[in-house]
Amino acid sequence: MNEYERILSKKKTVPPPFMRNNQDSLNVFISYSVDDRERIDPVYNGLKRISGVRIFYADSSIVPGDIINSKIIEAIKQSDIFLVFYSQSSIKSVYVQQEIGAALAYKKNIIPILLDETKPAGMIPNNIHYLNFSDENIKDQEYAKLHQFILKAVQSKRAKRSNQDFITGLALTAGIAFLLSQSKDSIDY
Repeated sequence: MNEYERILSKKKTVPPPFMRNNQDSLNVFISYSVDDRERIDPVYNGLKRISGVRIFYADSSIVPGDIINSKIIEAIKQSDIFLVFYSQSSIKSVYVQQEIGAALAYKKNIIPILLDETKPAGMIPNNIHYLNFSDENIKDQEYAKLHQFILKAVQSKRAKRSNQDFITGLALTAGIAFLLSQSKDSIDY
């Protein structure tokens, strides 16, 4: 059993600090080859400015002393969206390929982003819609699509959380009212 299989088979895990105690945040995992960092940094910097978005980006999320594989797997598990930057470098990256496998195993929303002419292959389904950042003529439009998608996902997650809080509050109120009515009935005057 390799390290990824061992981590995937664990039952109980603790979210990494960057994802704890913020249930309203949209957690985004960015998978990439370090060779493509210069092309990805501007996208990362733009997305991290969106209110309500928390991003796992290895260059800034992994710190000295971290157990890298464990932190990556846990971040993928906690993510709402998995962005994979596709290029010649990323298809050769063992980490990127393992991260894609983990994202598929955890049934994450995977969004491939092309950095060059390399098309998603291997474990990524052929029919998955991707964004094309390699074509300079449409790169800005594709980035705008990604930005809008992330904004809508943040709003959707907040609305869902708000609805859950309302239902929980309603249930608690009903429960308290019931208990109070029961205690009044049991009081003997």
